[in-house]
Amino acid sequence: MDQDDVVWFTEFTANYMVRFDPKTEEFTPYELPTAREQCRFIYVDPFNRVWYENNGNSAIGVVIHD
Repeated sequence: MDQDDVVWFTEFTANYMVRFDPKTEEFTPYELPTAREQCRFIYVDPFNRVWYENNGNSAIGVVIHD
């Protein structure tokens, strides 16, 4: 969960990060930019940026939601 109580999760094999807002009950998918990222873990920093590891390509990425 981020600082706004929004839930974030990954669709490991579908290559998506998903944002779920419990207040509006809305799901927002974010397609990850690199094929086969295989993201397992998500970290939210104090600025509400959602960082993830790109397990399939040995890199990291970030989702910045307005």
